[in-house]
Amino acid sequence: MARRLKTYQTSLGFFDLAIAAPSMKAAAEAWGTKTEDFTRGFAKQTDDPAIVAATMGKPGVVLKRPVGSNAPFSEHAELPKDLPDKIKERPPKPRPTPKNRHLASSTKKPAARRRTEAAREGASEGRVAASLEKVVGDVRGLIVSAYWPFRGEPDLRGFMAALSARGERCALPVVVERGKSLVFRPWSPGERLVSGVWNIPVPATTEEVLPDVVIAPVVGFDRSCYRLGYGGGFFDRTLATMKNSPRKLGVGYRQQALLTIHPQPNDIHMDRVLTEEGAFLSGDIIQPTAKA
Repeated sequence: MARRLKTYQTSLGFFDLAIAAPSMKAAAEAWGTKTEDFTRGFAKQTDDPAIVAATMGKPGVVLKRPVGSNAPFSEHAELPKDLPDKIKERPPKPRPTPKNRHLASSTKKPAARRRTEAAREGASEGRVAASLEKVVGDVRGLIVSAYWPFRGEPDLRGFMAALSARGERCALPVVVERGKSLVFRPWSPGERLVSGVWNIPVPATTEEVLPDVVIAPVVGFDRSCYRLGYGGGFFDRTLATMKNSPRKLGVGYRQQALLTIHPQPNDIHMDRVLTEEGAFLSGDIIQPTAKA
């Protein structure tokens, strides 16, 4: 007897996904994810009438909609083209900076971003998360802010799920306005997300918290644990004004090591940078994979 179809839902990248499938395993295979996503709270069975109707109309077909939207699920959903009222621009393009700043930003950052994407394919995100778990340690009573992956950074959603399962508190950074500091909102796997600036998923709640540990993705890093970001300066601006002096951890891949990023006065160095090869402390000898 054929198994009865059920509707399953998850989020991947910028989209919510839904499918009518005979099992969680079948749904995960169709999405290209793992069945562990269900136990971690990243995927679930849904009884929402509209979603069930859409998926049952096309059984076995992955339907999608932009994260955080109430749009109907469809086979060919597209991301919205308009940003929130407060930000109508694309992410700021890096500007050339004073001499000796690792060449011009226009040539430096695209190359570093390509290394990020290439490194992810060959590196183990599990080992990155293991390095992070070891360094973070016991954070009972503290708030740990990670990030939502969207440009090939190590995916820390499993790390956050493990913290939440132990009753520890997590948060995600939120861009509110260009040129302003980030805010941090509490979030646990399974809680509602909405589409934020540049369509990055952010917690739906408007509650703000002050994290004790801030984890920031790196595009590149050097032996002094200065990080190269995406050019907006959000993390540097935020960390410089946080009065509680949180632990600052960069997360990336070993292939992103540089001789130096030629830090400027407004750059904030990390306490450590975590990669699949372990933790790098300020002053460690790092053999870069690309010349700065």
